[in-house]
Amino acid sequence: MIADEDNLSDVTICVQYGLKHGVLDIAGGTSAFSVADLRSGAVRYIHDGSDSLTDNIIFKVTDGRNEVRYWAHPPILAIQFVIR
Repeated sequence: MIADEDNLSDVTICVQYGLKHGVLDIAGGTSAFSVADLRSGAVRYIHDGSDSLTDNIIFKVTDGRNEVRYWAHPPILAIQFVIR
């Protein structure tokens, strides 16, 4: 959960490191995004198709005055394809 007492629209989020088994697809191709981007679905995690069902992303969240690091675990669903 991301909160800002002053103005949530000032908050910027960017990936610091992690992402061993996938990538973040951010609409517009930028490296930073906003809370509004998250809410609108403009940010997606795309898994690399490997057998791993876990990944980690370390984000930097800032409002221009204060910043915090946030560790996230994107949900990865197991999908099994059977070809006959």
